Amino acid sequence: DDRSMAIRRLATAEKQDATREPASAREPASAREPAVTSAAASLDAFGCTFILAPAMSVRISAEDALLLSAFAVADLSILVESECQVRGGDWQAVVPKLGPDARRVHAEENAGGASVISEALSMEVLCRLLGARLVCTELELRYFPAAGPITDYAIALRGGDVLGVSVTRAFSFGEAALSVPHAAALLSKKLAGILHSSRTCFNQNLSKQILHVWCDGAADVAALHSTSG
Repeated sequence: DDRSMAIRRLATAEKQDATREPASAREPASAREPAVTSAAASLDAFGCTFILAPAMSVRISAEDALLLSAFAVADLSILVESECQVRGGDWQAVVPKLGPDARRVHAEENAGGASVISEALSMEVLCRLLGARLVCTELELRYFPAAGPITDYAIALRGGDVLGVSVTRAFSFGEAALSVPHAAALLSKKLAGILHSSRTCFNQNLSKQILHVWCDGAADVAALHSTSG
């Protein structure tokens, strides 16, 4: 479907983006194109909330939207699902439409790997859904001991609480649909990593974290749901 095609195009762009110049070789922040700060429109219809932003549209069920807002202020462990449709498959055309925090996640150097697009889109989605503000990028978070799993970025919510966000992709580029054993192994690894980084991060109090999982389609989402009981 259109959503899967858009995600596949961006996944290909993410692999290509991994070969880009390091952050230190690119333009300084002051020389970059000003960020698009247009407000997102919100619409409630058909039992869902729709967020229409310059770079993307997001759909989330009314029930999951309520759970997500509760998570922001209460000590809850929840699983919510949303659908993201990026406006245009050319990543270089998408970047200028992102908000300033997502652009910063994309522009700044990370700890390595080809996940910068996933992380930038994650920041944009959480900004639009939760009003989240970027506090620290990946390399601004500090840990002791330094070795071990780390968090991708930290956000502040409207109430002031700081949360960690770890981003992962639950699909393989052009390969078979996600299997339940693969989904269970991925979640087990990532959730254990979140617990570790919450304990070892010393310059932010990551009292709770969000594991943001990107999927390629409904079958992959169902595999993840099946692991949660």
